[in-house]
Amino acid sequence: MIYNDPEEDFDQIKELVRDNAFRYTHEAFGRMVDRFLYEEDVKRAFSTARLDGLLEDEKGRIVFALSGFSMNEETLLIACRMSKNKVVVLDVDRAPQLPGDP
Repeated sequence: MIYNDPEEDFDQIKELVRDNAFRYTHEAFGRMVDRFLYEEDVKRAFSTARLDGLLEDEKGRIVFALSGFSMNEETLLIACRMSKNKVVVLDVDRAPQLPGDP
């Protein structure tokens, strides 16, 4: 598979989400509801996100692993991919608490 510059793609992801050009998979949306996460939290997490890594899904598409802060400063982990002119959110979850964290 040919990779683009991950930092350029990451910047494009943030821009697309800022312009509301994103959607959730059905599964991701269901898990968000189960985890009591809201779209405002996800949008803020994207705006404050950093690129933690790249993965490849079963179809050979690049999946971006991101982390950012929700509205209440909680760290969220986001898995997403680019699809033509949109971002597809594959999963959103809270980062696990480390021992000793308040």
